[in-house]
Amino acid sequence: MSTILAGSAALVSGADRGIGAGIARRLAEAGASVAIGYRRGRDGAETLAADLTATGLSARAVPLDVVDRASVQAAVAATVEAFGGLHILVNNAGYLNRVDFAEIDPEDWDHTLAVNLRGPFLLCQAVLPHLKAAGRRGRIINISSMGGQFGGTKAVPYAASKAALISLTKSLARLYAGDGMTVNAIAPGLIRTEMMAAVVTPEEEAQAIADVPLHEIGLPGDIAEAALYLAAESGRYVTGHVLNVNGGIHIGAGM
Repeated sequence: MSTILAGSAALVSGADRGIGAGIARRLAEAGASVAIGYRRGRDGAETLAADLTATGLSARAVPLDVVDRASVQAAVAATVEAFGGLHILVNNAGYLNRVDFAEIDPEDWDHTLAVNLRGPFLLCQAVLPHLKAAGRRGRIINISSMGGQFGGTKAVPYAASKAALISLTKSLARLYAGDGMTVNAIAPGLIRTEMMAAVVTPEEEAQAIADVPLHEIGLPGDIAEAALYLAAESGRYVTGHVLNVNGGIHIGAGM
């Protein structure tokens, strides 16, 4: 355990499983009080909160539907009430559906952008007064994707929404640097989660491993360590940045 985030409070959306759960756990281990945001995964969120509090860490599960403004405002208020403030927001909740471009349902397109872009927008607006008050401790960390930088042939709405999230990240970084807060994005590659298992076939996974220069699939803990770096004092001079955590896929597999 460490205390590098002692005295800080964090809200992580979509934190009942996968990458979000890994980030919530790592921030709590570093001393932060963590609100574990969930929509449908109440059991997972409450179990994680119980596990963390049982070891003397500070965490609580908070219902959070990122596309609903009232739910977002309630989750932020609950976090502030529980922990006395809010210093770190991690926009992790996401939605992905892989389908050929010609077969994309406009409603699915809208839902993807609602979760992956409207949600972070609403949360960033809601936490803004608290992060401004936090000054140099204020952090927004948006979980984007390598697809947001390179496009996605089987998940076009997802890639488009994650590209827009990167643009939002850079805009907010410029807007609020004068208040002392930093705003950054993390772009994961293929990470071993329930979401990955649901949309990637074994054949596609084998090909991905062959294509990644480090020849392995990432783990939620890899993203959690990147989030901790950006959330802590170590990331004080980094803003408007997209941190690639993808095994080197952005540089290609070589000849």
